[in-house]
Amino acid sequence: MKKYAQHSNRLREWRLLYVKVFSLNYSSAVFLLVLLGVLLRVLNVKYLMSLFFVMCIALSATYSRAEPVKNLYQSEQLVAKSLALPGAVLIKSGMKQVLMKVSGSPGAADIVDELPSVSAHYLREFRLESTREVVTDAQRNDYLAQRLVLQFEPEAINSLLSGHGIKPLGKYRPRLLIWLLGDVDNATFVGYKKVILEHAAALAFPADVVLDQGRKLKQNNERLSDRIRYRTKAFGKVWVVVVSIDSDNRFVWRLPDLDDSPWHSVKGRFVEEVPSVFQLWIESSGIKVVSQDAIYLNTQQITVTSVKNVADYAAIMEYVLSLSSIYRVEVVSLSHEVLTLSVQSPLKVAALTQVLSLDSRMMLMRLLQGGDAISLRWRWIGTRGK
Repeated sequence: MKKYAQHSNRLREWRLLYVKVFSLNYSSAVFLLVLLGVLLRVLNVKYLMSLFFVMCIALSATYSRAEPVKNLYQSEQLVAKSLALPGAVLIKSGMKQVLMKVSGSPGAADIVDELPSVSAHYLREFRLESTREVVTDAQRNDYLAQRLVLQFEPEAINSLLSGHGIKPLGKYRPRLLIWLLGDVDNATFVGYKKVILEHAAALAFPADVVLDQGRKLKQNNERLSDRIRYRTKAFGKVWVVVVSIDSDNRFVWRLPDLDDSPWHSVKGRFVEEVPSVFQLWIESSGIKVVSQDAIYLNTQQITVTSVKNVADYAAIMEYVLSLSSIYRVEVVSLSHEVLTLSVQSPLKVAALTQVLSLDSRMMLMRLLQGGDAISLRWRWIGTRGK
């Protein structure tokens, strides 16, 4: 047991070192590669060659933390010509885009149609940007389009959503990886991918789609989850959804990261059902809580170590408070670089752990259990001063 504990600690230390080294930004990575290349040319040492090769593979594997979604309260539209001020129609269209992105729900766009008028306090600013895209106006005249960028007030948008019983999701979103199984030709796959990515972009969710060509579904295939977990390591942190499509474009889906997840069958065809199943995929990730589930709140204790300064404390609090599935956060203590929080959420321990792992600056160390209480112990590995 002692040897096993030493081995586990050593693995944890190596993992921490790996995260710190390979979560460098692009310019730092390029600098390291160039430096190693120069050393290789000058010294011609086999050891340096091996190290260079390992670093290339590790950098290409993209151990990346989940970056917060940018421009949540910003919309873009193409217009035929310059405008002194955007009209009510353009503002309403922009508001619909923003409400969908902030809430992660297509139905939020209907709120705009219920407003008697669009008040000016929703819009913060606007600007026009030149493009090389051609648009045709109502008189069939062609113009080089201008991109109208509308920036809305976050507090006003959040208040509007809250007034309709919708909680903003926050800027931290899981990256969805849709893993398609079946005999799907390339043209059909391109169409499926376009529909999924367009819908994901409209709701401000990062997404990727891959095709496991020719592999058919086997309901009792116990190796499927292991195969997918192994092959998705290069994508970094993702929430995987497996979709199996038959020859009639009907499909079933499941979540390989949850061992007890069943196969869900859908009556309609894949393209037609993407909007509805996408909502289920979002809810299954834990980032979005169904209203009836929010009635029952669980209290969990979170302990975060390596909180070395005020910047670390502020970054952790900003991150945890931004998660819409966490309803209340209280600081229990902050002492000797250890921050202890008490959080209330309708999520159970596994789902809460999954949501907090969206940003790999929060590295789960272990679960501490005493009696009925469970404590989630994390280590903060964020960049100092950010």
